[in-house]
Amino acid sequence: MSISNLQKCTICLSNVDRTTHGYLRHLRQVHGNDHLFNTSCPLCDSNFIYTNLKSFINHFRKHDFNSSGQDHSSLSLAPPFNDFNLDNHDDTDDSQQIQQASVWQSEHHGALDEIRKFYVKMLLKVREGHVLPGNIMKTMALSITCLLENFSYYLLSKLNINVDNVISYNFNNDIEKNIFEISRNEDSFIAACQSYFKFVKPKEILLPTGSKAYYIPLHQLLKNLFETQGFYDCVKQEKELISQFHGQDIIYHYQNAEFGRQHPVLQHKTNCFSLQLYSDDLGVVNPLMGKNAIHKLTTFYFSIDDLPARHNSSLSAVHLLLLYYKKDFDDEKNRKILFAQLSKDLNSLEEDGLILPGDKNPTYFTISTLCADNLSGKL
Repeated sequence: MSISNLQKCTICLSNVDRTTHGYLRHLRQVHGNDHLFNTSCPLCDSNFIYTNLKSFINHFRKHDFNSSGQDHSSLSLAPPFNDFNLDNHDDTDDSQQIQQASVWQSEHHGALDEIRKFYVKMLLKVREGHVLPGNIMKTMALSITCLLENFSYYLLSKLNINVDNVISYNFNNDIEKNIFEISRNEDSFIAACQSYFKFVKPKEILLPTGSKAYYIPLHQLLKNLFETQGFYDCVKQEKELISQFHGQDIIYHYQNAEFGRQHPVLQHKTNCFSLQLYSDDLGVVNPLMGKNAIHKLTTFYFSIDDLPARHNSSLSAVHLLLLYYKKDFDDEKNRKILFAQLSKDLNSLEEDGLILPGDKNPTYFTISTLCADNLSGKL
């Protein structure tokens, strides 16, 4: 059977557009969210049943490739070389055509990269802190690709351009491939966040009791913070302002007080920034489970103590460091394991420091304050 003879959907038996794009568009829009998706290919003699929409689409397109005689097998965005400078074949040699194709391809791959970044940012906003189920992400990816495909067809038809041209086909295919790759599972989404937004993946800590805790590497968090545009300059300016009030009657910052000036690390290292640590307990409930039991967790946060007050009062200046079950803290062995990596990183920052962007000499960090339940203790 040829594609042109295909008139009905093999799943719902509805009349469909007698083109490859029309048939696939119907599958995405009508059956894309079917949990029990299953169909055989109407264009071959195989009795194999496809239970995944993406697998079926990839198989179905192979028939289109073979019947059209065009080389669509590559998902490259570069069109055939003959598409460039059609009016002056004699004046353009092969090397110039190859160079033009390369430029065209690199520019549009850059556009795809921007689309990937925008899609990841949109998912981050919708997820509201990683609470969006994976099947919903796949539904969003399917809906977005359908929307973009319909938009491109409408735009090309208004411009009197063939909607089945190679460039449009490959570009839509690349967008679909990239979006579904990001939404495939949690690992692929986290990898995209690491690539585009410098997301620091937490390290899993296994405890002897069988529980798990999570620690976010402090070194990497600080590097990302100080690579933010203007952040380093803002901290240095505040640090200089604090030092100007040393020995004066006005205590601009608690470091200007006698106790602050006696800090063992800040007293001997001028190129040193201070960190504030916070500890707090919280309870979480999974509303999707049958039981409404509260899981009690303990968290550790940190902030840069040398930030101006207008920035330090914002929640965006507070960063998560450690997360574990509150009950695991009662065991002495667990406590040693929980704080082993954090203690090691803090000692390294005090003794070895960190090379910040634009610097040749290390900058040191030390704890100035530890807060728990709004009660502050100086270290």
